[in-house]
Amino acid sequence: MIPPSSKSDWRMRAAALGPQFQAIHNLDSLKSGSKIGEEQFLALRVYWAPAKTVGQIDPKSDYGLSISEAASNLAHVNHWRSYCHTVEGGLGNDPNFGRFDLLWSFQKQVQQIYKPVRESDKISSPISSRTRMGIALRQKTDQPSSSKNPFSGMGHTASPGQTFRPSSKFDQYPLPHPSQAPSTPSKGKSVAHGASTPETPFSVSMVLENEYDTPSFPQSMDIDDLSPAATSEDYQFPPADDEQTVNTALILALNAVCLSRQRLVDFPWSLERKAFIFKTPSKKLYEARTDGHLRFNRDGKDISLAILEVKAGIRTNTWPQAQESAQMAAWIHAEPDAGPPKNGKYRRLMISQDRHEVWIIIAEYTRDYVKYLRGEKYDDDTFMAMREFGPFNPESKGHLLLLGACLQAFTLRLLEKARGNEPFRW
Repeated sequence: MIPPSSKSDWRMRAAALGPQFQAIHNLDSLKSGSKIGEEQFLALRVYWAPAKTVGQIDPKSDYGLSISEAASNLAHVNHWRSYCHTVEGGLGNDPNFGRFDLLWSFQKQVQQIYKPVRESDKISSPISSRTRMGIALRQKTDQPSSSKNPFSGMGHTASPGQTFRPSSKFDQYPLPHPSQAPSTPSKGKSVAHGASTPETPFSVSMVLENEYDTPSFPQSMDIDDLSPAATSEDYQFPPADDEQTVNTALILALNAVCLSRQRLVDFPWSLERKAFIFKTPSKKLYEARTDGHLRFNRDGKDISLAILEVKAGIRTNTWPQAQESAQMAAWIHAEPDAGPPKNGKYRRLMISQDRHEVWIIIAEYTRDYVKYLRGEKYDDDTFMAMREFGPFNPESKGHLLLLGACLQAFTLRLLEKARGNEPFRW
């Protein structure tokens, strides 16, 4: 089961709950953001519009971003293009990519996993439950998941001792299994990750593969269009053994593409696992903790201009939309934008990485939705729309070039709007 894809879909599901459905402030039992159930998820009044593929992304038209400028800037960064092209064909064993060397190391760790596919508490538990005390407490108190929760029990289970190995272009340069001696790399074959969508090359006229200095910039380039890795393919993509590895890889990628802009040097993406508390004047309703954020100091107080979420497994197994919705709602509630929205809408950015795939997620909402979160009178037609763009797959043609340009352009836009005291009006 997937999240509601429209307002009408949301209403149908809420009606199916009958008297059980209540507004978020009226629910008796609220779980943390990573343990959210169906009732709490629907109470957030969120729907997820159908995702757009990489080939359907148009940041300039939709959000006024200068993707061409960002791509041109990155084209003049030493090793950027060679790094992107190397990743597409396999990472190799001889890193020589300057500032991208550390990113190379972590991306390789994410891609080459020798672990059984299994459910992991790390994927869904808040940071507090990752401590020894939290684990012990959870073992005593955890109950079987309710059948009403569409986001539980979705993963593939491996038989004891079963080990899966991802098949991809990175197989050319395998990391040795701890129980094996290093072997000579052998050629592998690329695996199409989106079985339901053929990998057909197409043009996106926003990023240029070469000739960056020509007057005709931008020209079109071919990139592979992919659907997210399917649940049926999870044997190819076992969960990363440590969510922190995926998290670090994402932070390194973000900062690597932003360091080439002087205006962004003192504006780094942070690994801080920032927590947002959703509360009323009298009680705390729930807490949602992120995997990082883009920090900005406003009037002596740090606020987040964007947030990060990572999962060690593929998206169709972990179903992170419920947690991402809870994080977004808690963030809006904790750090509201007091000014009037642009064209009636506020927007917020989330970058999500699910194992090796990266998604750009944009939340759109109105002032009435903020009233709903605050427990004030609101219009019954108010919702938050979550819009997904992706997946960006590092080994697919053109994906890193486009993703790097998008991430740099978004970061620059967020900084400009924050300095103009309009952090979420873009």
